[in-house]
Amino acid sequence: MRAGLDHAEAYQEAVRDVKLFLEGRPTDLSKSLQQRMEQAAAAQEYERAARYRDLISTVEQFAGASAHRGRRRR
Repeated sequence: MRAGLDHAEAYQEAVRDVKLFLEGRPTDLSKSLQQRMEQAAAAQEYERAARYRDLISTVEQFAGASAHRGRRRR
């Protein structure tokens, strides 16, 4: 949870992330996570920044795998 966010705000942030993911918008999701990672690092919250980095990696791996599967079907 980002510093300064209450539980409801953190929940809404998570819902936005899931919505982007399910809508097939991994680039937008990665950009949002990147911004939050940079904010966490600037606030010297390095463990949180590392979690965002890991999420970005997972999203990008999934997006790459999905694109690859789509090409094989054609």
